[in-house]
Amino acid sequence: MNIYQKDAKDWFLDNDPLSFVSAEIINFISKRAGKTILDFGCGVGGYSARLTQLGFDCTAADINPDFLNRAKGLGLKTSLIKENKLDFPDNYFDTAIAIEVMEHLENPAVAIKEMKRVAKNNIIITVPNCTPLIKLSVGRITLDHMTFMQTPAVDHINFFTTSSLQELLKKEFPIVKIYEKEPVDDQAIHLFAPKLLALFIELLHITHILKRKFFFRLYAEAKKK
Repeated sequence: MNIYQKDAKDWFLDNDPLSFVSAEIINFISKRAGKTILDFGCGVGGYSARLTQLGFDCTAADINPDFLNRAKGLGLKTSLIKENKLDFPDNYFDTAIAIEVMEHLENPAVAIKEMKRVAKNNIIITVPNCTPLIKLSVGRITLDHMTFMQTPAVDHINFFTTSSLQELLKKEFPIVKIYEKEPVDDQAIHLFAPKLLALFIELLHITHILKRKFFFRLYAEAKKK
């Protein structure tokens, strides 16, 4: 099946959960999360499994029982999210994370509020970065997460920019930091520029003489204090 025609549910269930895990996202979480973590919208549990391997105490939560059954197969503790509610008391976890979740939710503000309720210290989220789309559209270029649209059930219905994500999190948290991550400049240059020119520009990026401008994801940390 062409990936641009995939059914997200079957695609995740039919593949190794750890194959979806980004080492860069894991590194970001590891430096900021407390010992106990609630993985909100965990999917099939890849991030919880990897963080557990690194010594964190993770609980994987999702609205999809099929995903949770797969996560249980990884030896994870799981919890079903019902009507946007988590079955845990206030401040039960040190940290709550949501990796590539908010873009799929009809009301991400509700999810943010519930994550805040169960997290004692902070929440960490990542979303596709839509900040550069206006610039990219001039050249009729888009990012591939914008093309995974098959049915409303698997569609991205929220398109976050740095400012809109900041606004969403600031409604609940006094301290919010957002980072543009996973640059795509070099990949694009290698596609469209002559090889030697592409290598030269990539060298300028590596040495920070020329700044990268386009990033695939937004990483955010919001703290209660």
